[in-house]
Amino acid sequence: MGRRFVALDRDGTLIHERNYLSDSSEVELIPGASQGLRLLRVAGLGIVLVTNQSGVGRGLFDEARLALIHEELTRMLEQDGVYLDGIFHCPHL
Repeated sequence: MGRRFVALDRDGTLIHERNYLSDSSEVELIPGASQGLRLLRVAGLGIVLVTNQSGVGRGLFDEARLALIHEELTRMLEQDGVYLDGIFHCPHL
């Protein structure tokens, strides 16, 4: 049996929902998110983030700006001792 993973949504699950988040300075973890992720790790699960980012497809922001947002999210989680196994996004409408 292979390793088991949990796939989590980004907005409203790990970070506060923002309408078409396009600025990394607006990334804010939801209280308890890091603790919940740690518990998943303790249970032996891998953690991946999946997110629909139609703002890219709509031209509201580009892939580079999205990467900065995910870098900030990763930094914040790492400060809390939490690591993601991957971040995957869909940029389409």
